[in-house]
Amino acid sequence: MNMPRAGASQRFADRTHRSMERVRYTRRSGRLLNLNDVYNELQLAAPDQLEQAWFFKNKKLNRSVLMKHDLRDHERELIPEKVGPALKIFVPFNPQRFNEGGQSVFYGETLFGTTMTERFGVPPEEVLNGTNRDIRLIAILDELPTLDTFTVKERLAREGIHIAPIFWKHANNRAPNAELHIVQSFMPLVQLAVGMGVDPIKVERVAREVLNFEDNAISHDLARALQIDYESWPDITFAWKSALYYEFNLQRLKGQFTRIRDISNKLHITNVYDRKTAESARQLFIHVVANIAQRLDDFETLVQAFRDAYRRDFLENANVAGFRAVLIMVNESAYDLGIAYGTLDHVLSYLDYLFPKNRPPFIACDTLTSLVENFTELLG
Repeated sequence: MNMPRAGASQRFADRTHRSMERVRYTRRSGRLLNLNDVYNELQLAAPDQLEQAWFFKNKKLNRSVLMKHDLRDHERELIPEKVGPALKIFVPFNPQRFNEGGQSVFYGETLFGTTMTERFGVPPEEVLNGTNRDIRLIAILDELPTLDTFTVKERLAREGIHIAPIFWKHANNRAPNAELHIVQSFMPLVQLAVGMGVDPIKVERVAREVLNFEDNAISHDLARALQIDYESWPDITFAWKSALYYEFNLQRLKGQFTRIRDISNKLHITNVYDRKTAESARQLFIHVVANIAQRLDDFETLVQAFRDAYRRDFLENANVAGFRAVLIMVNESAYDLGIAYGTLDHVLSYLDYLFPKNRPPFIACDTLTSLVENFTELLG
């Protein structure tokens, strides 16, 4: 829990001991990006490239954990106008022991700028005039529905913010073939635009150019064919890529869920002081798993609708109007779809960490109770 906030020098002391210590071992999920862990690995794997691999220019911020946080009732006064998850920045006092606490701040808080200046040394004039590169980066992350590294990388590329490839190599520890899946899914459309006799290598190159938001003739042709105003084309393309990425990850999420559902039926609860409390926590966990199942079904329905519209309606039946309607729907619901993906990815990834494969699913009663409370709130 956060300690009472009194004064700019003390108000960001954060003491979420046990939960933050677990976060130390989580590199990334749909709602979390642990820069501290990324740079710990970089120091060991590529120390000579560390100086070129910073995410932020500010080195203190590069030891932070970035989190998408659902504001609780008592926190809403900090950012009353915020809709959706807020971006929370947590910087541990000790990068090796998160349970010692740290400093935390929400982007958009009244004293956010003061904190950046007093705690992290950002020049005050750069805060006032909005020219600081790190604060601009934080603002972009706040707008995103998820902190999944693929989505973050794509959005930053669109905004012209370059992060060294070595950073992404160590930060993105999952879905190495996602980009290839997206490009290959996009290639049939590009093939129609450039002609069926064009060399596949050129088709792949053009597909990558379009997906990387390059302003070229093919992008204009595709936007015109889909009857989409070109000013909206970058947003449409970003939503399109995101939908294909979610499709790529769907089977992984379903596989993770199947494993967790099986675990819920054979959970071993330890450190039980009250059997009634333990059984209540078990039943609530089963309820949480059922909630995850419903969320996953809803998410799959949306992804399936986009997939069917693209492949069946557009590519097979040349139904431009039908696909355009679905594409616009995906763009309009991109934020909600991203939140749904981020939440599912975060919950299932954390449960995967909590219950390692090939080990009996043991969990302490108080840990299970805390877990159920947090996930009930997150999925509520």
